[in-house]
Amino acid sequence: MKNSFFSQRKDFKKKSHAVIKSHYLILVFLVLVMTLFGTEFQTSLSGWRDLTPGSETDSEEKNDPGNMLSAQDVISPNAVLQEIIHGNLASGSEKAAQNAQAFREKLSGSKALGTTNGVLGQVVNGLLSGQLFAHLGQSIFTITRSHQMTAFIFVIGSFLWYTLIFILLKNVYSAVLRRVFLVARTYRHVNITDVTWFAVVRKWLSACRVLFREYFYVFLWSLTIIGGFIKCYSYWAVSYIVAENPSVSPKEAITLSRRMMNGHKMELLKYQISFIGWHILALITFGVSDLVYGNAYRLAAYTEFYAALREEMLEREPDCSRILNDPCLFHCPDRITLAETYFDVVEEITELHENKVEPTGWRKLVADWFGIWLYSSEKKKAYDRQEERSLAIKHNKLCMQGEAYPQRLSPLWKNRNESRPEQFSFVRNYTVWSLFLLFIFFCFVGWSWEVALHFMQTGQFANRGTLHGPWLPIYGTGGIIVLILCSRFRK
Repeated sequence: MKNSFFSQRKDFKKKSHAVIKSHYLILVFLVLVMTLFGTEFQTSLSGWRDLTPGSETDSEEKNDPGNMLSAQDVISPNAVLQEIIHGNLASGSEKAAQNAQAFREKLSGSKALGTTNGVLGQVVNGLLSGQLFAHLGQSIFTITRSHQMTAFIFVIGSFLWYTLIFILLKNVYSAVLRRVFLVARTYRHVNITDVTWFAVVRKWLSACRVLFREYFYVFLWSLTIIGGFIKCYSYWAVSYIVAENPSVSPKEAITLSRRMMNGHKMELLKYQISFIGWHILALITFGVSDLVYGNAYRLAAYTEFYAALREEMLEREPDCSRILNDPCLFHCPDRITLAETYFDVVEEITELHENKVEPTGWRKLVADWFGIWLYSSEKKKAYDRQEERSLAIKHNKLCMQGEAYPQRLSPLWKNRNESRPEQFSFVRNYTVWSLFLLFIFFCFVGWSWEVALHFMQTGQFANRGTLHGPWLPIYGTGGIIVLILCSRFRK
């Protein structure tokens, strides 16, 4: 009889440490995004909430002269939003103005913490102070001339906005990240673009549907006394199932998770409790230990638990392979299979070297470092295609060597020549003429942005800037500088 998963926890944790060590930067970064996004691990930020404007503090902290902004100075932007929703537009605007004044007085000398100049600075301060909500409310009131209608539009708009963000991004990110962790535990090479896998195989909406159904069921069960707690463990594997097979139906994913977790719910609970030391360390360090290691480590450990759970399920019910249909996520294929799948890589490498297009002398330096092309347009197109293809070949070579996830072996990999993630072109050079057109475009976008923002703030149309026509050169200059100075770092 096999040992229980809980008895294997030391092996799981040892493997998890190795995974995090091999892919530390990318995994910790993606988990940090998850934490800031509010998908999971929100408690890791609880130690910092007292340091943010509008957070609840005790009486001593409120009166501490060392605080740059006390709770008496700054009101939470959510309070401004609540006032507008309740129809108190004047009160909301007054609170937003109070916040803005506090920012100008307290933070004007600190460029790191606040700024009052520039459009982007206005946007940041507008969000932090709640002025953005106030200006939007004033604009809606100007059109509707009704406080009740303004509040109604805010309620409906806020509900739809947060619902769409939750369904399309926040909820599905849990499955996206779990797929990255599954790839990281099996392969040496993990790319940040792996988070786009659902979109590459055109299954993002399918994954959203499954995960929203799971969330809805857990919410309904949570209305009972203990049902929500039990169903959280019954449906625990759904996000991992979707990570492996985003085309699965909601009913199949939920049913399979229940069967997989049958007899393992208590084991998972005890496994989670075994991380109590990390939670205590997080309390002592105000969440820093979780942000820099603990969260990613625990997620890697849970991924090991799921991998064992999946293996046991396939042994017990082989028919589940119809849903759990991506073995390459858990075991690297043999070299023969990889060589047969990526047979064209060697030929493409040879062809690339034989027909290499490359500038020479100082033109090569300008093209490599600044992305500026000074040759003919036909030669530029050939060079751009060559650079894109070299990146694709590099990725396919890693797959052929068993160091990266072999996408071509995925059951969802169809129309290979039409939907290849490596065909996304982020490496290209620009002619002087192209840079000039981009400069004009950035100038126009900047002008449109400032005019729209000024209209929201004052309700009046104004031609921003000191020049005639719809353009602001500072935006064009900034855009071109970013393009040419960051060209070397795109790869």
